[in-house]
Amino acid sequence: MTSNINLWLNQTAIIGNVSIENLDFKLLESRVHDVDQATFGNLGLFGAEFLEQLLTDILQMGIIMPTMKGVVLKNPKLSLHDRYLKVQTYFRLDEEFAKNYDTEQNMANIHTMIAFYHTA
Repeated sequence: MTSNINLWLNQTAIIGNVSIENLDFKLLESRVHDVDQATFGNLGLFGAEFLEQLLTDILQMGIIMPTMKGVVLKNPKLSLHDRYLKVQTYFRLDEEFAKNYDTEQNMANIHTMIAFYHTA
């Protein structure tokens, strides 16, 4: 199989496309009368088109990267390795989120304390 894959980052998803130039099948043995290597050549053409479309559709939807609320990726870099993708990045805390989270958390703590003392 000869193929090309183009991947890039789109905020928190990895998207891309695939092109498959050829997909070769080799017939080792056939016990079916009409099946020969030429038939497998046709299967390779069909299989390459099918696989290319399937993989491109999946990559157009994107592979979502796990993230946390309040964490912003800074200058992420994507690299393709044997059997895995690597995203290397710096990150920063979203200060607005942190401010709101802290206020909400403090209010929740106050309500919990009020409820506790009210029942005591």
